[in-house]
Amino acid sequence: MKRVWHIKNSVFMATTVPLFAIVCSCSAKPETTAEKDIQSITEYKEIKVDTTMSLFASYEKPDCHLKLNFEVPTKATSKNTLEIVKTMIASLTQDGTYANGSNDLDAMVRNYTKSYIRNYLEEGNDAITNFGNDMRAAETWMSYEEQCDGKALYNDNGIFSYSVRTYTYTGGAHGNSNNCVASIDLQTKSNISLETLFNAAALEEVRLMIVDYLNDDYQLLDEEFDVTENFYLSDKGVTFVYDPFEIAAYSYGEIAVTLGWDSLRTLIADSSPIIDNPLLMQADSIGGQL
Repeated sequence: MKRVWHIKNSVFMATTVPLFAIVCSCSAKPETTAEKDIQSITEYKEIKVDTTMSLFASYEKPDCHLKLNFEVPTKATSKNTLEIVKTMIASLTQDGTYANGSNDLDAMVRNYTKSYIRNYLEEGNDAITNFGNDMRAAETWMSYEEQCDGKALYNDNGIFSYSVRTYTYTGGAHGNSNNCVASIDLQTKSNISLETLFNAAALEEVRLMIVDYLNDDYQLLDEEFDVTENFYLSDKGVTFVYDPFEIAAYSYGEIAVTLGWDSLRTLIADSSPIIDNPLLMQADSIGGQL
């Protein structure tokens, strides 16, 4: 699965850093299932960052603008459930060398904000060497932007799904975006992968179902693409998320295909952690794009 927020190890090359704020607000979300023994997240808070750093002290532009907004679980039906979910969110947002095995999401946001500014200023120092006094060139190539939003997609029937959507712009015709998603079975405390969800022989059938749906509205780059590990579960079914330019032209943007549970029920592995989950019995059959 793709990772977002990849940063370079670098030395801080500026003498000043702007102050930034991390704003947290708590809110409660009631459980949507009546069973008390079903594990779920019961409360969240928001972690927000909105900060801008100009490359030159005497000019407003060029600059970098970082905007982060995370919906972070703060309470669950058990402490173990909360820690498992926080670990999953951390794995969606951090490069392996940056995570350091931590699921402290507040510290993650603080550290990333500092690192983002530090790396921008380092690249800006290199740009000054290349561009000299050509401010127009500097503004064109050193105006950076990054937005990252993390939110819960589903939290019921012992299943928790989460999305981390990132957009980055570092010059050029357009920015780059990706959406990392995942689901965890809170009852068994296990991440849900293609291997644990489907029978091995069923993946080709799943792939053909995705291709069949996409052929109605998309011109695919190659119909032999793999079933992505970038998927999540909900009461609608299994949603497979492909980033821009992954399987079709960039102009199509993100492509998400939901296969309803009625079409997938016979393909679920007998050993899957969700084989007895109410999702397979009570969910509506909905196929299509979200």
